[in-house]
Amino acid sequence: MLDIFQWKLISLLGVIAVAGLCVTALVPLLGRLATEMGFVDNPDSRRKLHARPIPLVGGIAIFGTTTLLVVLGVQQFGAWLAPDSTDGLAFSLKHHGLFWASLAILCLGMVDDRYKIRGRIKLAGQLAIATGLIASGYFFDRVQVGPQMIHFGVFAVLVVYFWILGSINSVNLLDGADGFAGTLGFVVSLSLAVMGFLGRETGVEAVIAAALAGSIGGFLWFNMPPAKVYLGDGGSMLIGLVIGALAISTALKEETLYAFVAPIAMLAIPIFDSGLAVLRRQLTGRNIYTVDRGHLHHRLLGHGLSPSMAVLWLFVLCGTTALGGVLSFATRESEFAVVAVVLVVGFLIVGKVFGFAEFSMVGQRARRFALGVLGIRSKSVSGATEEWQLQGTRDWRQLFQLAQKFAEENGLDKLKLDINAPWLHESYHAVWQSPSSHLIDGEDEWGASFPLVLQERVFGRIEVFARSGAADAYRCLPKLMDLLENASLPTIESPPTGGPAKPTVAGEVERTNKTGGPSEETLLVQDSKTIADPTMNYRANRACS
Repeated sequence: MLDIFQWKLISLLGVIAVAGLCVTALVPLLGRLATEMGFVDNPDSRRKLHARPIPLVGGIAIFGTTTLLVVLGVQQFGAWLAPDSTDGLAFSLKHHGLFWASLAILCLGMVDDRYKIRGRIKLAGQLAIATGLIASGYFFDRVQVGPQMIHFGVFAVLVVYFWILGSINSVNLLDGADGFAGTLGFVVSLSLAVMGFLGRETGVEAVIAAALAGSIGGFLWFNMPPAKVYLGDGGSMLIGLVIGALAISTALKEETLYAFVAPIAMLAIPIFDSGLAVLRRQLTGRNIYTVDRGHLHHRLLGHGLSPSMAVLWLFVLCGTTALGGVLSFATRESEFAVVAVVLVVGFLIVGKVFGFAEFSMVGQRARRFALGVLGIRSKSVSGATEEWQLQGTRDWRQLFQLAQKFAEENGLDKLKLDINAPWLHESYHAVWQSPSSHLIDGEDEWGASFPLVLQERVFGRIEVFARSGAADAYRCLPKLMDLLENASLPTIESPPTGGPAKPTVAGEVERTNKTGGPSEETLLVQDSKTIADPTMNYRANRACS
Protein backbone atom coordinates (compact mmCIF):
# COMPACT_ATOMS: atom_id res chain seq x y z
CA MET A 1 0.00 0.00 0.00
CA LEU A 2 1.41 3.35 -1.03
CA ASP A 3 1.66 6.07 1.58
CA ILE A 4 0.58 9.66 0.91
CA PHE A 5 4.11 10.85 0.05
CA GLN A 6 4.61 8.11 -2.54
CA TRP A 7 1.15 8.65 -4.01
CA LYS A 8 1.70 12.40 -4.45
CA LEU A 9 5.09 11.79 -6.05
CA ILE A 10 3.69 9.26 -8.53
CA SER A 11 0.79 11.60 -9.34
CA LEU A 12 3.09 14.51 -10.14
CA LEU A 13 5.32 12.28 -12.27
CA GLY A 14 2.18 11.23 -14.10
CA VAL A 15 1.31 14.87 -14.79
CA ILE A 16 4.82 15.44 -16.19
CA ALA A 17 4.61 12.37 -18.43
CA VAL A 18 1.12 13.15 -19.78
CA ALA A 19 2.10 16.77 -20.49
CA GLY A 20 5.18 15.65 -22.40
CA LEU A 21 3.18 13.23 -24.53
CA CYS A 22 0.52 15.84 -25.32
CA VAL A 23 3.08 18.40 -26.49
CA THR A 24 4.89 15.75 -28.54
CA ALA A 25 1.64 15.04 -30.39
CA LEU A 26 0.62 18.70 -30.70
CA VAL A 27 3.82 20.34 -31.97
CA PRO A 28 3.92 18.69 -35.44
CA LEU A 29 0.33 19.78 -36.13
CA LEU A 30 0.99 23.34 -34.99
CA GLY A 31 4.26 23.41 -36.93
CA ARG A 32 2.55 22.60 -40.22
CA LEU A 33 -0.18 25.17 -39.55
CA ALA A 34 2.36 27.87 -38.64
CA THR A 35 4.36 27.19 -41.80
CA GLU A 36 1.26 27.56 -43.96
CA MET A 37 0.33 30.82 -42.22
CA GLY A 38 3.86 32.22 -42.37
CA PHE A 39 4.28 32.36 -38.57
CA VAL A 40 7.94 31.39 -38.76
CA ASP A 41 11.34 32.77 -37.80
CA ASN A 42 13.18 33.67 -41.00
CA PRO A 43 16.99 33.84 -41.14
CA ASP A 44 18.43 37.33 -41.65
CA SER A 45 22.20 36.67 -42.05
CA ARG A 46 22.95 39.07 -39.16
CA ARG A 47 21.53 37.67 -35.95
CA LYS A 48 19.38 34.74 -37.03
CA LEU A 49 21.80 32.38 -38.69
CA HIS A 50 19.67 29.24 -39.08
CA ALA A 51 19.38 27.78 -42.57
CA ARG A 52 15.60 27.80 -43.10
CA PRO A 53 12.38 29.28 -41.65
CA ILE A 54 11.46 27.69 -38.30
CA PRO A 55 7.86 27.58 -36.93
CA LEU A 56 7.32 29.65 -33.75
CA VAL A 57 4.83 27.35 -32.05
CA GLY A 58 6.61 26.28 -28.86
CA GLY A 59 4.88 28.85 -26.66
CA ILE A 60 1.42 27.97 -27.99
CA ALA A 61 1.93 24.24 -27.41
CA ILE A 62 3.30 24.74 -23.90
CA PHE A 63 0.57 27.17 -22.86
CA GLY A 64 -2.27 25.04 -24.24
CA THR A 65 -1.04 21.78 -22.76
CA THR A 66 -0.14 23.24 -19.37
CA THR A 67 -3.51 25.00 -19.06
CA LEU A 68 -5.48 21.89 -20.03
CA LEU A 69 -3.67 19.59 -17.62
CA VAL A 70 -3.83 22.06 -14.73
CA VAL A 71 -7.58 22.56 -15.16
CA LEU A 72 -8.21 18.81 -15.41
CA GLY A 73 -5.80 18.02 -12.59
CA VAL A 74 -7.26 20.51 -10.14
CA GLN A 75 -10.96 20.22 -10.98
CA GLN A 76 -11.25 16.53 -11.89
CA PHE A 77 -8.34 14.80 -10.16
CA GLY A 78 -7.66 17.05 -7.19
CA ALA A 79 -8.33 14.26 -4.70
CA TRP A 80 -5.74 12.05 -6.39
CA LEU A 81 -3.09 14.74 -6.67
CA ALA A 82 -3.57 15.96 -3.09
CA PRO A 83 -4.70 12.97 -1.01
CA ASP A 84 -3.57 14.67 2.21
CA SER A 85 -6.02 17.56 1.71
CA THR A 86 -9.60 17.12 2.97
CA ASP A 87 -10.97 19.60 0.43
CA GLY A 88 -8.74 18.58 -2.48
CA LEU A 89 -7.34 21.30 -4.72
CA ALA A 90 -9.03 24.54 -5.68
CA PHE A 91 -8.16 27.63 -7.69
CA SER A 92 -7.82 31.01 -5.98
CA LEU A 93 -7.71 34.56 -7.30
CA LYS A 94 -3.96 34.44 -7.87
CA HIS A 95 -4.25 31.30 -10.01
CA HIS A 96 -6.81 33.00 -12.24
CA GLY A 97 -4.50 36.01 -12.37
CA LEU A 98 -1.62 33.79 -13.46
CA PHE A 99 -3.73 32.32 -16.27
CA TRP A 100 -4.69 35.69 -17.72
CA ALA A 101 -1.16 37.06 -17.28
CA SER A 102 0.24 34.01 -19.08
CA LEU A 103 -2.20 34.41 -21.95
CA ALA A 104 -1.36 38.12 -22.20
CA ILE A 105 2.41 37.58 -22.22
CA LEU A 106 2.04 34.85 -24.86
CA CYS A 107 0.02 37.19 -27.09
CA LEU A 108 2.50 40.04 -26.54
CA GLY A 109 5.38 37.78 -27.53
CA MET A 110 3.55 36.47 -30.59
CA VAL A 111 2.89 40.03 -31.77
CA ASP A 112 6.59 40.76 -31.31
CA ASP A 113 7.53 37.60 -33.21
CA ARG A 114 5.33 38.63 -36.12
CA TYR A 115 5.67 42.41 -36.25
CA LYS A 116 8.88 43.18 -34.29
CA ILE A 117 7.56 45.77 -31.85
CA ARG A 118 9.95 48.24 -30.19
CA GLY A 119 11.69 47.24 -26.98
CA ARG A 120 10.10 50.06 -24.98
CA ILE A 121 6.61 49.04 -26.07
CA LYS A 122 7.29 45.45 -25.14
CA LEU A 123 8.59 46.55 -21.74
CA ALA A 124 5.44 48.63 -21.20
CA GLY A 125 3.34 45.55 -21.95
CA GLN A 126 5.38 43.49 -19.49
CA LEU A 127 4.87 46.16 -16.82
CA ALA A 128 1.11 46.07 -17.35
CA ILE A 129 1.06 42.28 -17.11
CA ALA A 130 3.23 42.31 -13.99
CA THR A 131 0.82 44.82 -12.44
CA GLY A 132 -2.04 42.37 -12.98
CA LEU A 133 -0.04 39.59 -11.34
CA ILE A 134 0.75 41.72 -8.30
CA ALA A 135 -2.89 42.78 -7.99
CA SER A 136 -4.00 39.14 -7.99
CA GLY A 137 -1.79 38.26 -5.02
CA TYR A 138 1.78 37.63 -6.17
CA PHE A 139 3.58 39.81 -3.67
CA PHE A 140 6.15 39.71 -0.85
CA ASP A 141 7.36 42.54 1.36
CA ARG A 142 9.82 41.21 3.95
CA VAL A 143 12.44 38.61 4.73
CA GLN A 144 13.93 37.42 7.99
CA VAL A 145 17.74 37.27 8.22
CA GLY A 146 18.64 35.55 11.47
CA PRO A 147 16.78 37.27 14.28
CA GLN A 148 16.26 40.42 12.21
CA MET A 149 13.15 40.97 10.06
CA ILE A 150 13.87 43.17 7.05
CA HIS A 151 10.85 45.06 5.73
CA PHE A 152 11.04 46.36 2.17
CA GLY A 153 8.43 48.99 2.96
CA VAL A 154 7.60 51.33 0.10
CA PHE A 155 10.20 49.55 -2.04
CA ALA A 156 8.36 46.21 -1.83
CA VAL A 157 6.38 46.83 -5.02
CA LEU A 158 9.57 47.77 -6.88
CA VAL A 159 11.27 44.60 -5.65
CA VAL A 160 8.38 42.45 -6.90
CA TYR A 161 8.30 44.27 -10.25
CA PHE A 162 12.04 43.74 -10.58
CA TRP A 163 11.67 40.05 -9.80
CA ILE A 164 8.86 39.42 -12.29
CA LEU A 165 10.39 41.48 -15.11
CA GLY A 166 13.79 39.99 -14.41
CA SER A 167 12.39 36.46 -14.68
CA ILE A 168 10.63 37.25 -17.94
CA ASN A 169 13.55 38.92 -19.66
CA SER A 170 16.35 36.72 -18.32
CA VAL A 171 14.76 33.64 -19.88
CA ASN A 172 13.98 35.61 -23.04
CA LEU A 173 17.61 36.75 -23.38
CA LEU A 174 18.88 33.20 -22.96
CA ASP A 175 16.70 32.02 -25.86
CA GLY A 176 19.38 32.51 -28.49
CA ALA A 177 20.47 28.96 -29.28
CA ASP A 178 18.67 25.68 -29.83
CA GLY A 179 17.52 24.04 -26.61
CA PHE A 180 18.85 26.65 -24.16
CA ALA A 181 15.73 28.41 -22.88
CA GLY A 182 13.83 25.12 -22.91
CA THR A 183 16.51 23.34 -20.89
CA LEU A 184 16.57 26.17 -18.37
CA GLY A 185 12.77 26.22 -18.12
CA PHE A 186 12.60 22.44 -17.66
CA VAL A 187 15.17 22.41 -14.85
CA VAL A 188 13.66 25.37 -12.97
CA SER A 189 10.02 24.30 -13.33
CA LEU A 190 10.91 20.77 -12.21
CA SER A 191 12.64 22.25 -9.16
CA LEU A 192 9.59 24.42 -8.44
CA ALA A 193 7.38 21.33 -8.69
CA VAL A 194 9.48 19.71 -5.97
CA MET A 195 9.25 22.85 -3.84
CA GLY A 196 5.49 22.95 -4.31
CA PHE A 197 5.33 19.28 -3.42
CA LEU A 198 7.28 19.93 -0.20
CA GLY A 199 5.55 23.19 0.70
CA ARG A 200 2.44 23.93 2.65
CA GLU A 201 -0.78 24.66 0.77
CA THR A 202 1.04 24.80 -2.54
CA GLY A 203 -0.59 21.78 -4.21
CA VAL A 204 -1.91 23.80 -7.15
CA GLU A 205 1.53 25.37 -7.66
CA ALA A 206 3.05 21.87 -7.71
CA VAL A 207 0.60 20.79 -10.42
CA ILE A 208 1.27 23.93 -12.49
CA ALA A 209 5.03 23.49 -12.24
CA ALA A 210 4.82 19.76 -13.05
CA ALA A 211 2.59 20.39 -16.08
CA LEU A 212 4.95 23.14 -17.25
CA ALA A 213 8.01 20.91 -16.81
CA GLY A 214 6.38 18.09 -18.77
CA SER A 215 5.25 20.44 -21.54
CA ILE A 216 8.73 21.93 -21.90
CA GLY A 217 10.23 18.44 -21.86
CA GLY A 218 8.00 17.41 -24.75
CA PHE A 219 8.86 20.59 -26.64
CA LEU A 220 12.59 19.95 -26.18
CA TRP A 221 12.21 16.81 -28.29
CA PHE A 222 11.78 19.17 -31.27
CA ASN A 223 13.98 22.03 -30.03
CA MET A 224 17.27 20.27 -29.38
CA PRO A 225 19.99 21.06 -31.94
CA PRO A 226 19.20 21.28 -34.78
CA ALA A 227 15.81 22.73 -33.79
CA LYS A 228 12.67 22.01 -35.79
CA VAL A 229 10.52 24.48 -33.85
CA TYR A 230 11.24 27.55 -31.74
CA LEU A 231 9.72 28.95 -28.57
CA GLY A 232 9.55 32.45 -29.98
CA ASP A 233 9.41 35.48 -27.72
CA GLY A 234 5.92 34.39 -26.68
CA GLY A 235 7.18 31.05 -25.40
CA SER A 236 10.32 32.28 -23.68
CA MET A 237 8.54 35.15 -21.94
CA LEU A 238 5.72 32.78 -20.93
CA ILE A 239 8.18 30.42 -19.23
CA GLY A 240 9.91 33.33 -17.47
CA LEU A 241 6.62 34.75 -16.22
CA VAL A 242 5.28 31.46 -14.89
CA ILE A 243 8.44 30.39 -13.08
CA GLY A 244 8.81 33.89 -11.62
CA ALA A 245 5.23 33.81 -10.31
CA LEU A 246 5.54 30.25 -9.01
CA ALA A 247 8.74 31.19 -7.17
CA ILE A 248 6.77 33.89 -5.33
CA SER A 249 3.87 31.62 -4.40
CA THR A 250 5.97 28.61 -3.36
CA ALA A 251 8.99 30.19 -1.65
CA LEU A 252 9.13 33.96 -1.56
CA LYS A 253 5.82 34.19 0.27
CA GLU A 254 7.59 32.74 3.29
CA GLU A 255 9.57 35.20 5.35
CA THR A 256 12.69 33.16 5.99
CA LEU A 257 16.08 33.60 4.34
CA TYR A 258 16.26 30.07 2.91
CA ALA A 259 12.94 30.62 1.12
CA PHE A 260 14.26 33.90 -0.28
CA VAL A 261 17.57 32.59 -1.67
CA ALA A 262 16.21 29.28 -3.02
CA PRO A 263 14.43 30.72 -6.10
CA ILE A 264 17.30 33.14 -6.69
CA ALA A 265 19.63 30.16 -6.88
CA MET A 266 17.31 28.40 -9.34
CA LEU A 267 17.39 31.42 -11.65
CA ALA A 268 21.04 32.27 -10.99
CA ILE A 269 22.22 31.43 -14.52
CA PRO A 270 19.68 33.55 -16.46
CA ILE A 271 19.99 36.37 -13.91
CA PHE A 272 23.79 36.32 -14.27
CA ASP A 273 23.55 36.20 -18.06
CA SER A 274 21.10 39.10 -18.38
CA GLY A 275 22.95 41.14 -15.75
CA LEU A 276 26.22 40.78 -17.66
CA ALA A 277 24.45 41.72 -20.92
CA VAL A 278 23.27 45.01 -19.41
CA LEU A 279 26.70 45.62 -17.82
CA ARG A 280 28.54 44.86 -21.05
CA ARG A 281 26.41 47.26 -23.07
CA GLN A 282 26.71 50.01 -20.49
CA LEU A 283 30.49 49.69 -20.27
CA THR A 284 30.92 49.80 -24.04
CA GLY A 285 28.46 52.66 -24.54
CA ARG A 286 25.99 50.58 -26.54
CA ASN A 287 22.25 50.84 -26.34
CA ILE A 288 20.73 48.44 -23.82
CA TYR A 289 18.63 46.90 -26.61
CA THR A 290 21.66 46.34 -28.86
CA VAL A 291 21.95 42.84 -30.29
CA ASP A 292 25.21 41.04 -29.56
CA ARG A 293 26.47 37.49 -29.31
CA GLY A 294 28.03 37.70 -25.88
CA HIS A 295 25.49 35.63 -23.95
CA LEU A 296 26.34 32.40 -22.16
CA HIS A 297 25.25 30.15 -25.00
CA HIS A 298 27.36 32.14 -27.47
CA ARG A 299 30.40 31.91 -25.21
CA LEU A 300 29.99 28.15 -24.74
CA LEU A 301 29.78 27.69 -28.50
CA GLY A 302 32.73 30.05 -28.90
CA HIS A 303 34.85 27.77 -26.73
CA GLY A 304 34.49 25.05 -29.34
CA LEU A 305 31.61 23.08 -27.85
CA SER A 306 29.11 21.52 -30.20
CA PRO A 307 25.50 22.78 -29.85
CA SER A 308 24.50 19.55 -28.07
CA MET A 309 27.43 19.72 -25.65
CA ALA A 310 26.69 23.38 -24.95
CA VAL A 311 23.12 22.45 -23.98
CA LEU A 312 24.47 19.67 -21.77
CA TRP A 313 26.78 22.14 -20.02
CA LEU A 314 23.86 24.50 -19.46
CA PHE A 315 21.88 21.62 -17.97
CA VAL A 316 24.73 20.84 -15.56
CA LEU A 317 25.19 24.49 -14.54
CA CYS A 318 21.46 25.18 -14.07
CA GLY A 319 20.97 21.80 -12.42
CA THR A 320 23.69 22.57 -9.88
CA THR A 321 22.20 25.91 -8.81
CA ALA A 322 18.64 24.52 -8.87
CA LEU A 323 19.69 21.57 -6.70
CA GLY A 324 21.22 24.01 -4.24
CA GLY A 325 17.95 25.92 -4.14
CA VAL A 326 15.85 22.80 -3.58
CA LEU A 327 18.18 21.56 -0.82
CA SER A 328 17.97 24.94 0.90
CA PHE A 329 14.19 24.83 0.77
CA ALA A 330 13.99 21.22 1.94
CA THR A 331 16.51 21.56 4.78
CA ARG A 332 15.66 25.19 5.66
CA GLU A 333 19.36 26.07 5.37
CA SER A 334 20.28 28.86 2.96
CA GLU A 335 23.94 27.79 2.74
CA PHE A 336 23.22 25.14 0.10
CA ALA A 337 21.87 27.73 -2.36
CA VAL A 338 24.65 30.22 -1.67
CA VAL A 339 27.42 27.63 -2.11
CA ALA A 340 25.90 26.31 -5.34
CA VAL A 341 25.67 29.78 -6.89
CA VAL A 342 29.19 30.77 -5.79
CA LEU A 343 30.65 27.56 -7.22
CA VAL A 344 28.93 27.90 -10.59
CA VAL A 345 29.50 31.64 -11.06
CA GLY A 346 33.08 31.32 -9.79
CA PHE A 347 33.77 28.51 -12.23
CA LEU A 348 32.45 30.59 -15.15
CA ILE A 349 34.46 33.70 -14.28
CA VAL A 350 37.71 32.23 -13.00
CA GLY A 351 37.75 29.63 -15.79
CA LYS A 352 37.26 32.48 -18.32
CA VAL A 353 34.24 30.67 -19.68
CA PHE A 354 31.83 33.58 -19.27
CA GLY A 355 31.95 36.97 -17.60
CA PHE A 356 35.72 37.34 -17.22
CA ALA A 357 36.03 40.25 -19.69
CA GLU A 358 33.10 42.14 -18.18
CA PHE A 359 34.42 41.83 -14.64
CA SER A 360 37.90 42.82 -15.83
CA MET A 361 36.41 45.96 -17.38
CA VAL A 362 34.66 46.77 -14.09
CA GLY A 363 37.90 46.24 -12.20
CA GLN A 364 39.81 48.53 -14.57
CA ARG A 365 37.17 51.25 -14.26
CA ALA A 366 37.17 50.93 -10.47
CA ARG A 367 40.98 51.16 -10.36
CA ARG A 368 40.99 54.25 -12.55
CA PHE A 369 38.29 55.87 -10.44
CA ALA A 370 40.21 55.13 -7.23
CA LEU A 371 43.40 56.61 -8.67
CA GLY A 372 41.46 59.69 -9.71
CA VAL A 373 40.02 60.12 -6.23
CA LEU A 374 43.52 59.84 -4.76
CA GLY A 375 44.84 62.38 -7.25
CA ILE A 376 47.17 59.90 -8.93
CA ARG A 377 47.48 60.33 -12.71
CA SER A 378 49.18 58.19 -15.26
CA LYS A 379 52.55 59.50 -16.40
CA SER A 380 52.52 57.43 -19.56
CA VAL A 381 53.54 59.46 -22.61
CA SER A 382 51.17 57.60 -24.89
CA GLY A 383 48.15 58.06 -22.62
CA ALA A 384 45.81 55.60 -20.92
CA THR A 385 44.66 52.72 -23.13
CA GLU A 386 42.11 49.95 -22.51
CA GLU A 387 41.42 47.11 -24.95
CA TRP A 388 38.93 44.27 -24.59
CA GLN A 389 38.37 41.38 -27.00
CA LEU A 390 34.85 40.49 -25.89
CA GLN A 391 34.27 37.90 -28.59
CA GLY A 392 35.97 36.53 -31.66
CA THR A 393 39.59 36.08 -32.72
CA ARG A 394 40.19 38.77 -35.35
CA ASP A 395 42.86 41.32 -34.46
CA TRP A 396 41.29 44.80 -34.39
CA ARG A 397 44.29 46.31 -32.61
CA GLN A 398 45.86 47.55 -35.84
CA LEU A 399 42.81 49.69 -36.62
CA PHE A 400 42.71 51.02 -33.08
CA GLN A 401 46.42 51.90 -33.08
CA LEU A 402 46.04 53.67 -36.40
CA ALA A 403 43.18 55.79 -35.06
CA GLN A 404 45.04 56.38 -31.79
CA LYS A 405 48.09 57.70 -33.62
CA PHE A 406 45.88 60.02 -35.62
CA ALA A 407 44.21 61.28 -32.41
CA GLU A 408 47.59 62.01 -30.81
CA GLU A 409 48.86 63.89 -33.86
CA ASN A 410 45.73 66.01 -34.23
CA GLY A 411 45.15 67.13 -30.68
CA LEU A 412 42.17 64.93 -29.82
CA ASP A 413 41.66 64.08 -26.17
CA LYS A 414 39.80 60.78 -26.25
CA LEU A 415 39.08 57.98 -28.72
CA LYS A 416 36.72 55.00 -28.57
CA LEU A 417 36.52 52.06 -30.98
CA ASP A 418 33.62 49.65 -30.59
CA ILE A 419 33.18 46.63 -32.88
CA ASN A 420 29.90 44.71 -32.61
CA ALA A 421 29.27 42.34 -35.53
CA PRO A 422 26.94 39.54 -34.35
CA TRP A 423 26.88 37.87 -37.75
CA LEU A 424 30.68 37.62 -37.63
CA HIS A 425 30.79 36.59 -33.94
CA GLU A 426 33.08 39.58 -33.31
CA SER A 427 33.00 42.07 -30.43
CA TYR A 428 35.88 44.39 -29.49
CA HIS A 429 36.06 47.58 -27.41
CA ALA A 430 39.01 49.91 -26.90
CA VAL A 431 39.46 53.38 -25.34
CA TRP A 432 42.41 55.80 -25.51
CA GLN A 433 42.71 59.01 -23.51
CA SER A 434 45.42 61.63 -23.80
CA PRO A 435 47.71 61.90 -20.74
CA SER A 436 47.16 65.66 -20.77
CA SER A 437 43.40 65.34 -20.91
CA HIS A 438 41.44 66.44 -17.87
CA LEU A 439 38.06 66.08 -19.55
CA ILE A 440 35.04 65.47 -17.42
CA ASP A 441 31.82 65.17 -19.42
CA GLY A 442 30.43 68.67 -19.48
CA GLU A 443 29.99 71.82 -21.48
CA ASP A 444 33.65 72.13 -22.51
CA GLU A 445 33.57 68.83 -24.42
CA TRP A 446 32.43 68.00 -27.91
CA GLY A 447 32.47 64.69 -29.71
CA ALA A 448 31.65 63.01 -33.00
CA SER A 449 30.67 59.42 -33.79
CA PHE A 450 31.47 57.66 -37.09
CA PRO A 451 29.81 54.31 -37.87
CA LEU A 452 31.80 51.67 -39.75
CA VAL A 453 29.66 50.12 -42.47
CA LEU A 454 29.98 46.86 -44.39
CA GLN A 455 27.47 46.33 -47.19
CA GLU A 456 25.06 48.84 -45.60
CA ARG A 457 25.33 47.14 -42.20
CA VAL A 458 26.96 48.93 -39.29
CA PHE A 459 29.51 46.64 -37.67
CA GLY A 460 31.38 49.16 -35.53
CA ARG A 461 31.73 52.75 -34.45
CA ILE A 462 34.56 55.19 -33.72
CA GLU A 463 33.99 58.13 -31.37
CA VAL A 464 36.36 61.06 -30.87
CA PHE A 465 36.27 63.74 -28.18
CA ALA A 466 38.06 67.05 -27.67
CA ARG A 467 37.77 70.31 -25.75
CA SER A 468 35.93 73.25 -27.26
CA GLY A 469 39.10 75.25 -26.68
CA ALA A 470 41.00 73.05 -29.15
CA ALA A 471 40.01 75.28 -32.06
CA ASP A 472 41.58 73.16 -34.80
CA ALA A 473 40.62 69.72 -33.56
CA TYR A 474 37.32 69.50 -35.42
CA ARG A 475 38.99 70.35 -38.74
CA CYS A 476 40.63 66.91 -38.76
CA LEU A 477 37.34 64.98 -38.93
CA PRO A 478 37.22 64.57 -42.73
CA LYS A 479 40.82 63.32 -42.68
CA LEU A 480 39.88 60.78 -40.01
CA MET A 481 37.02 59.49 -42.15
CA ASP A 482 39.32 59.11 -45.15
CA LEU A 483 41.86 57.32 -42.99
CA LEU A 484 39.25 54.82 -41.77
CA GLU A 485 37.96 54.13 -45.27
CA ASN A 486 41.43 53.22 -46.49
CA ALA A 487 42.52 51.33 -43.37
CA SER A 488 43.67 47.72 -43.56
CA LEU A 489 41.27 45.72 -41.40
CA PRO A 490 41.08 42.07 -40.29
CA THR A 491 39.83 39.65 -42.92
CA ILE A 492 36.05 39.87 -43.05
CA GLU A 493 33.98 37.48 -45.10
CA SER A 494 31.59 39.09 -47.53
CA PRO A 495 27.98 39.05 -46.36
CA PRO A 496 25.53 36.77 -48.14
CA THR A 497 24.40 39.58 -50.43
CA GLY A 498 27.82 39.53 -52.11
CA GLY A 499 29.83 42.50 -53.27
CA PRO A 500 33.03 43.97 -51.91
CA ALA A 501 33.85 43.55 -48.26
CA LYS A 502 35.63 46.87 -47.84
CA PRO A 503 34.62 48.49 -44.51
CA THR A 504 33.73 52.17 -44.76
CA VAL A 505 32.41 54.98 -42.66
CA ALA A 506 28.79 55.96 -43.24
CA GLY A 507 28.46 58.29 -46.18
CA GLU A 508 30.70 56.53 -48.70
CA VAL A 509 27.77 55.35 -50.83
CA GLU A 510 26.45 58.89 -51.06
CA ARG A 511 29.92 60.26 -51.84
CA THR A 512 30.04 58.24 -55.07
CA ASN A 513 26.71 59.70 -56.20
CA LYS A 514 27.27 62.05 -59.12
CA THR A 515 23.67 63.22 -59.42
CA GLY A 516 24.12 66.26 -57.20
CA GLY A 517 23.10 66.83 -53.59
CA PRO A 518 25.34 68.01 -50.77
CA SER A 519 29.06 68.33 -51.33
CA GLU A 520 31.47 65.59 -50.29
CA GLU A 521 32.88 67.41 -47.29
CA THR A 522 29.55 68.60 -45.89
CA LEU A 523 28.04 65.14 -46.24
CA LEU A 524 30.90 63.60 -44.29
CA VAL A 525 30.12 65.70 -41.23
CA GLN A 526 26.35 65.37 -41.57
CA ASP A 527 26.66 61.60 -41.50
CA SER A 528 28.67 61.77 -38.30
CA LYS A 529 26.95 62.34 -34.98
CA THR A 530 27.85 65.34 -32.86
CA ILE A 531 27.66 64.20 -29.27
CA ALA A 532 27.96 67.36 -27.19
CA ASP A 533 27.94 71.07 -28.10
CA PRO A 534 25.17 71.57 -30.71
CA THR A 535 27.03 74.56 -32.18
CA MET A 536 29.77 72.18 -33.35
CA ASN A 537 27.65 71.18 -36.37
CA TYR A 538 27.93 74.74 -37.67
CA ARG A 539 31.64 74.99 -36.88
CA ALA A 540 32.47 71.67 -38.49
CA ASN A 541 30.55 72.51 -41.65
CA ARG A 542 32.42 75.80 -41.98
CA ALA A 543 35.76 74.10 -41.40
CA CYS A 544 35.13 71.55 -44.15
CA SER A 545 33.51 73.80 -46.75
